[in-house]
Parts: sequence; structure tokens; C-alpha cells
Amino acid sequence: MKKIQTGDKVLINHIYYPVKTLGFGNRIGIWFQGCTIHCKGCMSKYTWDFDPKYSMNYDEISKSLKKHKKNKPFGITISGGEPFDQAPGLLKVLKICRMLHFNEIMLYSGYKFNYLSKNYSYILNMVDILISEPFIESLPTNKIWRGSANQEIHLISKEAIKRYKDVDLDTEICKRKKSIQFEVSRDSLFIIGIPRRGDLNKLIEKIKNQGVMIWQK
Repeated sequence: MKKIQTGDKVLINHIYYPVKTLGFGNRIGIWFQGCTIHCKGCMSKYTWDFDPKYSMNYDEISKSLKKHKKNKPFGITISGGEPFDQAPGLLKVLKICRMLHFNEIMLYSGYKFNYLSKNYSYILNMVDILISEPFIESLPTNKIWRGSANQEIHLISKEAIKRYKDVDLDTEICKRKKSIQFEVSRDSLFIIGIPRRGDLNKLIEKIKNQGVMIWQK
């Protein structure tokens, strides 16, 4: 794993509210910038580079989360990029989340659970739900919150275990069709959620057919 030294800053691609497609309820989404795993077929290649232009200090992050907390979100979902490629920064962000007393923290990682539990148990102890394992393009799935069938949901905290004791999150199929969100910001379109396999390419073609130029990294 590439070790990223963060100092008083961390690379964050995006902080957004409300996120409705990555966990239950309205949530705050935090996307880390930078990833060394590079899963084939990843829809978030724009978050791979460790680009310093995405540097945020922890006061900025805290102010942003406090602003969104006024909307009473159900929880926070942290993704990327790969959050554990900036483990010191991830730990500091999680400490901010805990100090602000958010209900539930869900964390995505492309690393295997055994590796994370062996090397980063002190970070896992600060989250409620972990979704682990790399995205594998050849293993499509309809399971909630996951992009491929190999990915696993782990209930970490006592609160999460109690909250979901009657819900089989490992086998539950979405009650409705998979949905994705769009955030339009100036000249950018930000996609939030996990589309069904092939839907993203269909969407891109439809947009292109309308005469819109698409930039893909």
C-alpha cells in the first residue's frame, strides 16, 4: 500500500449532501482523492491521482460537516478513491465525524477485510459499517450498496449490529431498481451511487446523442 503523509491536510475530492444511494437515509458523502488499487472497470478513475489541488485542511472539513449537520443527516458515507491510502488523514476525518456525533458512519475500501482488520483495526473501530474488497467487473450484483458480488458488508459497531439485526444486508436485493443521483455543478456532472452494469455506458451514449461533449479520464 502506498503511504501518503498528510500533515495538516488530506486529499478530498468532494463533500456532498444529500447522498441517497450509498446507505440508508439522507447522508453526507465524503470522497477521498487518490487510489493505488486501480480496479478494472472503475467508474471513479478521476479519483485515482494523488493531486495536491484537492488538499483540504481539517478545519475546512469540520466546517463543511457542521454546515451539513444542520440538515440532520442520518449518517456519513466515506468512499473514494481509496480512503486507506491516506490512513492518517482518514483517522483524523473519522475523529471529526465522531466529535460531531453523527448517527452512522459507513466506509468503503477496495482492500480485503483480513488485511484491514490486521493492520487498521484502530480505524475500523471508529466506523459502524465497512464495505470491503476490490471491485471486480466480471462479478455483477444486485446486492445493496455494492458494485460487484465479491464485496462484503461488515457490521462493526454494536449500534450497527443492533440496528440491522433483522435485516440480511448480505443477501437483500434492492426493493426498487438501482438508482443513481446526479449533482450538476457549473460545467461538471457528478454521479453518486452504483449503477447497474452497462447502464453508465448507455447514459453516456444518450447524452452524446444530444450533442453534449463528454470528457472521461
